[in-house]
Amino acid sequence: MDRKFITKIAAAAASLTLLAGAVTAPANSFLSVVAPVTSIEAFAGSSTYADTTGLFEVKFDNDSFVSGVFQGKEAYISGVDTTKIPQNGIITIPDNITVRIKDSNGKNVDVTRPVTTITQSAFSGKKSIIKVNLPSTLKTIGNYAFSNSGLVALNLPASVTSVGMAAFQNCKGLYNVEYKGSMPDLQAFWGCDNLKYFNNSVILNHNPRTGEPILNSKVAQAMSSITASTYDSYKKVPVLKQYATEYINYIVKTNTKTSDNPVIKARKLHDWLIQHTEYDNAAATKKSSTAKEDWACIFRKKSNGKYSAVCAGYSGAYKLLCNAAGIDCYCVEGDAIYGNDIGHMWNVVKIAGNYYHVDTTWDDNDPEKPYENFMRSDYAINKYHTYKWAGIVDNQFVSRSTGGAAPYDLRYLGYINTDDKFDEADATEIQYYTLKLHDPTPKQLMRADMNLDGTVDLSDAVFIRQIIYKMNQANYTDSPFEFVYLDGKMGI
Repeated sequence: MDRKFITKIAAAAASLTLLAGAVTAPANSFLSVVAPVTSIEAFAGSSTYADTTGLFEVKFDNDSFVSGVFQGKEAYISGVDTTKIPQNGIITIPDNITVRIKDSNGKNVDVTRPVTTITQSAFSGKKSIIKVNLPSTLKTIGNYAFSNSGLVALNLPASVTSVGMAAFQNCKGLYNVEYKGSMPDLQAFWGCDNLKYFNNSVILNHNPRTGEPILNSKVAQAMSSITASTYDSYKKVPVLKQYATEYINYIVKTNTKTSDNPVIKARKLHDWLIQHTEYDNAAATKKSSTAKEDWACIFRKKSNGKYSAVCAGYSGAYKLLCNAAGIDCYCVEGDAIYGNDIGHMWNVVKIAGNYYHVDTTWDDNDPEKPYENFMRSDYAINKYHTYKWAGIVDNQFVSRSTGGAAPYDLRYLGYINTDDKFDEADATEIQYYTLKLHDPTPKQLMRADMNLDGTVDLSDAVFIRQIIYKMNQANYTDSPFEFVYLDGKMGI
C-alpha cells in the first residue's frame, strides 16, 4: 500500500531561471503540452540595459566583448518601464531588439539581437498591460512572467517551446489563449478565473442531453501526463477545478437519488468507484505518484477506459464523492497487515451520528466480497488493518487509544437485544424504549435506528416488522442490513 506524498512546488529564486524544453504527452494520455518539468539556469550576462525605445529592460545570454566583438547571441526581456506603456495597454516586443552598449574601450555600440526569452517575473504585476504582441523568435516564457498583470489577450507564436510555471498566474481578465504551436501547459494559468477558451475552442463543455462535463480533447489528453510534483499546480487552475467538481457532482447525480438513504448513497458511490477504477501495482511502490491523489479517479484514465489509483487515490476520491452527496467522509491512515505492516489509507464516514470504516481499495481487490470492508466497526476493520489516525483529518479523531472513531458495525443493525436473533423481540425493544420502560446502551440505540434517520422511534419498530415479514417470504438468511441496504430487497 502507500502513504500520501505530495511534493510542493517551490518558486524559483533566481531571476533568470528558465524552464527546460517541451515534454510530449503519450498518445493515449489525457493535454499536448509545452511543459516546464525541470528548470535550467540561463547563464546570462550580469548587466541590464534599456533598449533604444526605452520601453524594455534587456539582458543578453553573454554581455562581454572579446577583441571588440560582442559575445551575446540572444536577448532576454527582463522588464518594462511602466511609464512608457501606451494608454491602450498594448505593447509589441520586436523579433530583434537593439541596445546601445559601451564596448571595452568606452565606445557606444548598437547591438541588435533576436529576442528568445521573457525572463521570470518580467511583466509581473503590470496591471496596465492589456496585450503583448510576442516576437516570432521567442522560445521561452519564464516562471511568473506575466503573473498578476492586466493581460486579457494572449497569442503564443509557434516558436515558443517552454512556458513556465504560473507564467500567467492570476491574470483575471484572460479569457482566450491562442497558440500556433503546441498547446501551453495549463499549470501556467493558476488563478485565471475567466480562462474559457484555447484557440477559440471551449475548454470545458457539457453534453446537452445528459449534462456531463466534457474537457477539450487536447486538454483531456494531457492531464494524465501530470506528475505528483506538478499536481498541486493543476489544482490551482480554475477550469480544472471546475471540471473536477462538476464531474464528481455528475457521478453523484447519475448514480444516486436525492431520496436515497445515506447508506444507500454511500454504497452506490462505493460501487461506482470500484467498478471504474483499477489498482495500480506499479505506483504502489513509488514514493510519489499521481495514483495517490484524489483526482486519480477523475483524470488518470487507462486505455481500457478505467481509472488507475492506489489506496490514497481511492480514499481521496471516495471522500470527494461522499462529500458531494452530503455524507461526512474522512481519509484516514494506518497500516494494512500482510505479515508486515504496510502504509495504507481508507475512509471513515459519519452517518446518523455514528462513524463507520469503508475501504474501497480492499473491496475492489475481492470481487467475491465487495462489501467486506463497508460500514465496519473498529473491531472489524482491525482484523486486517492497524489504524492510527496518522495525519489527523478531523479534530474529533485524536487516536485509537481515546476510544476510536467507529465503535459500531452496521452488520448488526436490527439486532437490538442480546439474543443474536433478528425477530419480533427486537421491535418490542424499541417500543419499550419509546415508552421509557427501557434504557438502551449507545450500541443498542445505534442498532435500533433501523431506518438510519438519526432517531429511534416507533417507525423503526414498524420497519423491523416489515423486514422480518419480507425476509421470511424470501427465505433470506443473511443479515437485515444486507437485505435492506446491500441487496436492496426492501426497494430502497
